[in-house]
Amino acid sequence: MKEKRRELPTIDREAVAAKRKEQQTLASANLKLHWLDEGWMRELASSMGFKLAAWYYPPSETKYIKRALKHVGRDSLWFKDTFGYSIKEYVDYNPTTPVWVAQCNVLEFASYEDAKKDTIGGNT
Repeated sequence: MKEKRRELPTIDREAVAAKRKEQQTLASANLKLHWLDEGWMRELASSMGFKLAAWYYPPSETKYIKRALKHVGRDSLWFKDTFGYSIKEYVDYNPTTPVWVAQCNVLEFASYEDAKKDTIGGNT
């Protein structure tokens, strides 16, 4: 007997586009959009094989910070030790910073730490 195929839900592309547009408008009004070292930060992420979150995601989207931590093999305790406060506190103190910048901060500090270990350990 042949099983009945389950239908996949359809995506309302117009609703998705409208939500994205709303997020972008909100971001333009509330987030800092221009960073002097943006090119360098994006290049670092690319060189580490990491895809950054969209420019319009606010810092409250902490899952993206956690993805960056996972990518570099770190956890939230490392984040607190390195930055001086928890991810939630970081979000509270930096409400106008897009989450992709927080991701870049994680990647940058982890890469410095790894380079320092390689240099001190003689593994260069």
